Amino acid sequence: MDKKKVGILTLPITTNYGGILQLFALYQTLQKKGYDVKYIRRRWNSVDYGNIHKFKRWIYQTFIIRKFKKFEYKYLSNSTRKIESHEEFVKLCEDFYAIVVGSDQVWRAKNTRGVGDDYFLDIGDKKTKRIAYAASFGIDYWDEISPNHTRRVRSLLNNFSKLTVRETSGVKICHDIFGVKAYQVLDPTLLLEKDDYIRTFGLKRNKFTSTKVLGVYLLDESIEKQKLIDEFASKYGFVVNYVNRTSLSRLDKILPKDLTKSGIEDWLTAIYNSDFMLTDSFHGTVFSIIFNKPFYSINNVNRGSTRFESLFDYLGIQNRLITNNILPSIDPFIIDFDTINRRIEELRIDSLMALDC
Repeated sequence: MDKKKVGILTLPITTNYGGILQLFALYQTLQKKGYDVKYIRRRWNSVDYGNIHKFKRWIYQTFIIRKFKKFEYKYLSNSTRKIESHEEFVKLCEDFYAIVVGSDQVWRAKNTRGVGDDYFLDIGDKKTKRIAYAASFGIDYWDEISPNHTRRVRSLLNNFSKLTVRETSGVKICHDIFGVKAYQVLDPTLLLEKDDYIRTFGLKRNKFTSTKVLGVYLLDESIEKQKLIDEFASKYGFVVNYVNRTSLSRLDKILPKDLTKSGIEDWLTAIYNSDFMLTDSFHGTVFSIIFNKPFYSINNVNRGSTRFESLFDYLGIQNRLITNNILPSIDPFIIDFDTINRRIEELRIDSLMALDC
């Protein structure tokens, strides 16, 4: 019997570690379930851009983010051609038994204005099954473009056979704004286990140093956050390692920052070899948890704090969130990963059922 063809629709790959790894994890999970999986390479509508912009985009994709594209070609090799218009997307969907849209902030309107309503699977009356897995609004409200758009999205969501979101706030938005019932599931990166990442990417322990390493991953650097890092490192005797930096990062004022960043494998290795993690990133937090690293997460309101709060409520670790750049008054090294891991395993069972196509 032929395998069912399932497509994954998510935000375009750039240099977002979490965005790429959630796609990788969803891709791997669906393959394990026995589906013929393809990553749908949906890009922003090319008609909206002139030739100069298209040339700059080619330079960016070909040279600036080459190490990230290499990861894509190696681990997400079964993919479609580039799709750069709504018409192409609708036609492509005819080839699939089901489309899974998610995860990350695929339903945050400001993130997807270059593709119309394709992330709500605006494909007409096609027979293709529509599934949302851990789709995220990113924030705890619907960033409405217009009342007409909200009515349009409400109609599209009613066509989904399965509707799951990543945050509790997403469940509420679906109910209050769109009148549909959604269920909360794990971020795709948590569908895989620690050993899956260690084995796939050949992660190795650094066995030849007695130095205590404070891994730091910041999306939005600031003087206040740097003071926090320095205070923590000094208090507990850590050497600081910025996990997304390379030897070229000192040239950030000259070279494009995306060119100087660590690749995916190096980023994961750095977290894996940290003794403690400080991060303002949702997926920096998630991989600290996956690798059972004691951590603090610095609340990142502008990028959506609801993601942190929802995950921490899930796992009962609310005291791991730093607000106002003030360290919590707890022992930072005492964290019950046995209980956390059991809770994730329980949630993983229900989450995997949501991907039965």
